[in-house]
Amino acid sequence: MIDTTERPAGLLFGPGPAGAWDDERVSGPRVLRGSDGTWRMWYYGRDTQFDREINLPTGRCGLAQSADGLTWQRVPGPLTRGAVFEAHPDPARFDSAHVGLSDVQREEDGLYRMWYFGGDHSRQQFGQFAVKGLNLRPGCATSPDGLH
Repeated sequence: MIDTTERPAGLLFGPGPAGAWDDERVSGPRVLRGSDGTWRMWYYGRDTQFDREINLPTGRCGLAQSADGLTWQRVPGPLTRGAVFEAHPDPARFDSAHVGLSDVQREEDGLYRMWYFGGDHSRQQFGQFAVKGLNLRPGCATSPDGLH
């Protein structure tokens, strides 16, 4: 786990270390407290190498945890640069360019459900500007542990 204690005053959680999936920005946290008292936070963000044509804070999703809700440690995920959820590799899918999360819940069946939104590689025209990745659609992903 990566300690995030070095941060500006008042900031609980900032971008990750150089080379991490979230080293440029983080956004959109969703926090749940487990039955063991551990706080788990899912969030989205991006790294400095992420597609610069997509001008949104989205990119990939990750997980951090905390014993007290104030000091957070990133939990390395199994995907690109430590992410736990990322765009689908099939370029024909609605979520092939970037993803961001809307909500995470642990259901009675024990599964975590992540409601997310994703964008594809198409461009929307706004006057003289063609904006990539703005064709957003909702999705839902399930996980037995919130990490995979």
